[in-house]
Formats: sequence, structure tokens, C-alpha cells
Amino acid sequence: MVESKIPDESDWHGVWYDHFITFMTTGQFGGDLGLDGEAAYEQFAGKSRAEALELFRADGLSRIHDLYWMPWRCFRFYLDACLDYLESDPTPTDPLEKDALIWILEIRHGEFRSDDTKLKHRIANWLVVDAREREVDRVMESTSTIVLRAQKLANLFLK
Repeated sequence: MVESKIPDESDWHGVWYDHFITFMTTGQFGGDLGLDGEAAYEQFAGKSRAEALELFRADGLSRIHDLYWMPWRCFRFYLDACLDYLESDPTPTDPLEKDALIWILEIRHGEFRSDDTKLKHRIANWLVVDAREREVDRVMESTSTIVLRAQKLANLFLK
């Protein structure tokens, strides 16, 4: 299930379980988002998906980096806007944006719950399409490693 409610203050600084997951993912605990988490909060707090999409368009790599530091509910909500950005036309020209999201998804994939089926399938589809595009446009040797990582991650999201 994709979150439809814009994350509020309690989502950013709230529930114990989210603090625990954030601690396990980032090493930060409690309501303390840390410097990077606070930077993400400053950028995204109170923003709709449409507003978040504009943030990604303005500075995609930095905003994708912000996703890593977000509490779970915020991450889940804004990940949808990030995928909208990466799937939009024209496709972002900086491959580091896609690489950064793959890295974040590798780290955070264990946080997805069984009720996240729609979002997990969207992520898996994006990963498969990205891997296919990279295979066609294979420019560097390291591209094959990223393709394999994306394919493996897509399989994890489809389980």
C-alpha cells in the first residue's frame, strides 16, 4: 500500500518502531534525525508528492540522497515521487542518480512490509527497466555490475 497522507511531524520525529528501524539503517536513534536527516526534513517536510517531484527535478542526486536519512513513513511516501522523477521523460542524464537509489534500496529493502505490494512491484519494475536500458547502453565495465545488482534487487522486491 502506498502512503497517501503527507508525512507530518509525528512521521518525521514520531513512533518507536520507526526510530528503531532508522537506528538499524542509519545508526541514529530517537527523534534525532542527525544532520542529514534534518536536511531531508528541511527539504521535504509538509511537501506533497507533486512538490517533492519538483525538488527532485531541481537537484535529483541530493534529494535522492535525502531519502536514505528519512524515517520509514517519510521514505515510503517520497520514494514514489522519486520514482516518478526517474521514470519521467526526459530521463535524468546523471546515472549516479539511479545508482544512488539502487544503493539506498539495497540497504532499506528489508524495511518493506507485506502490505507494500504495490510499491514493491513498482520498484521491481523500475529496476528491471533500468537494468535493460543499461544493458543496451553498456558503456563501462562497471555497468554490468550495476545491472546484476539491480536484477538481484528486483527479485528481492518480487518475493
